[in-house]
Amino acid sequence: LNATYGATAVEMEAATVARLAQMHGLPFRAIKAISDTSDFDFPEIERFHTLDGQFREAAFGAYVMLRPWLWRPVLHMAKGSKLAAESLCTELRLQVRRKDREI
Repeated sequence: LNATYGATAVEMEAATVARLAQMHGLPFRAIKAISDTSDFDFPEIERFHTLDGQFREAAFGAYVMLRPWLWRPVLHMAKGSKLAAESLCTELRLQVRRKDREI
């Protein structure tokens, strides 16, 4: 999508929930944080997800530990994820305070 449309961000998960909410006349709001850029190159990690959506951290850690060329990208991903989580928490706190003032 980035190459085809020049998208700055691509978000797919909440789009389905938004459509379902709209179909049922329910209000919907999504707040998301982006943890990596569109040009971030990282090998596929689907093999570390279980069928019920859990991530197998130990298996992933063992895989990366034996592949030093992945250490830098993994650290980069971890830093981006931490920053995104902190930003998301900050925004959620602001939204909760705003809602509390409305009540």
